[in-house]
Parts: sequence; C-alpha cells; structure tokens
Amino acid sequence: MATVHSFAARGLKDSEREYWNISIRYHEHTGRVYHNYASFPRKFRHLLTIKGFPIRQVDAVAAHPFLLIKLYDEAEAPPQDVERERSFYNKRFSHNNDFYTTVGKFGNIPRASEGQGPDEYRSMVKGMFWEFVYGKPKHPSRCSFTRAYEQLFPILMRTINKMKTTWVVGQNSLVFQKIEESWKKESRKRATAGKEPIPVEDFQYKQLSYLMQRLEGEIMIKGVCHQLAHKGIEVDGKMVKPWFVPVHDAIWCQRYMVKPIKRLMKKMWFEKLGAKAAFTSKSLE
Repeated sequence: MATVHSFAARGLKDSEREYWNISIRYHEHTGRVYHNYASFPRKFRHLLTIKGFPIRQVDAVAAHPFLLIKLYDEAEAPPQDVERERSFYNKRFSHNNDFYTTVGKFGNIPRASEGQGPDEYRSMVKGMFWEFVYGKPKHPSRCSFTRAYEQLFPILMRTINKMKTTWVVGQNSLVFQKIEESWKKESRKRATAGKEPIPVEDFQYKQLSYLMQRLEGEIMIKGVCHQLAHKGIEVDGKMVKPWFVPVHDAIWCQRYMVKPIKRLMKKMWFEKLGAKAAFTSKSLE
C-alpha cells in the first residue's frame, strides 16, 4: 500500500511530491475539504502508512451532536434556563459518557430486539441521529430521537426546529443558493412527472446541515489546519509544521504528534463553541 503524502508537507521538494493520483477540493458552501483519503474505503485504511509507520487519527467524540451546542447562542429562553440545559447537554460528551448510548438510554429509545448488543444499539442510535438532525422536522410520535431531545433538551429542540422551518440565512448567501439549486432540481422533476410544484420553503430544513458543516470547517480547516500548515505547533520547545491530513472533523497524523494536535484541537473547539469537547486518538480502521 502506498505511503500517504500530506497536503501540508511543505518541506517536500517538487520532485518528491506525487500529484497524479491526488485530488483535493474545498467546498465553501459546506466549509469542508474533500480529497482521495476522505473517501478511502474504511476497511483498507489500516493499510495506509507514513514512512512505513502507522497513522493515527485524532477526532472529537460525537462531533456533530457536539456542534449543536452552538445553537444555544440562538435560543429563545431565559438565560438561566439556557445555561442550565447547555451545561446538561455538554456533560453528555466526555470519555466517561458515550453520547449515543446515554441519549438512547435517557430518551428511552428502544432496542431493535432483545438480542441487540451494546455496539449494535449504539450504531442504530447513531444512524437515527443523522436522519433526525439533518432531515425534515419529525413529530415525536414518529421519531424516537425527536422524542428524546424534547424530553432531555427542549430548548435545543425548539432551536433546531426553528432553523429548519424559518429562514436564518440571507438570500445572497452560498447556503441559500445551494438550497435553491436543490429546490429547482426537484421542481423540474416534479414538473416532468406532472406533480404539483412545491415552495422553496420546503427545503428550509437543509440550512442546519450546511451551517453545522460550515461551523466544523471554520474550526478544522480555517482554524486547526491553518495553524498546523502556516504557523506550526510547539513540540518540545520548538515550532514544528507537522505532516497531517484533514478528514472532516478528524486529523490524521504521526504518533508523536497526537498529543500536541489534540491540545490544539481542544483549544480551537473551545474558542469557537465555548464548551469543552472530548477527543480520542486511534489507529486508522
């Protein structure tokens, strides 16, 4: 398996770089960077190495649920109630608490079967979260996660639904333009099929996914990656510009850089969100 080459390896000579099989794109409307390794099959990632050594991944625990904590800044409720619930939500993210398992338990999300194990239950709850948070608003009777959030985090739930049902982005913004593109595409399909037209407001729910991805990008690409690539990070009293590869909310790096990069990520996430996230490191899998 070929060694991974970092997009931030500025110390390499042009003759040492391999471009022919590398593609990288920055999507401003999502704030994300897309490249070959972001879509590299997970079952083969453990075969990737850097100079023959294993690659480590540093990432935030339950990153997208944690990003929602920023929505408390937009909450319409008494400040003391917002802070109380925000603190309770923040406690769901730690090395001692698995977000998906604890929310599933506290929210009384049932297991798929009596024989469903802990790992399978966690995977099920995680899959439910994506549909819940980035899909159209759902009634509690039809969505266990909506019911769980209404019971546990009612202020956050109201804020989420507001962002899905009212415009919070300007019509000149990139996010609105992308939503409008989706609406026009669907409108053409409906017209071809002889169906009734739908208003662009039916696509308001897409705002939340775009805004959360852009928030992630501000932290990871404009924050963490900019620091690593342009300023470097202190290691043993020296500023080092390390080898690294960004993969959405994670950073791939060499083993000796795990602790410094984890410290940097903790700092950047706290500065942007005002809350302490939990981070893990592991071998690629």
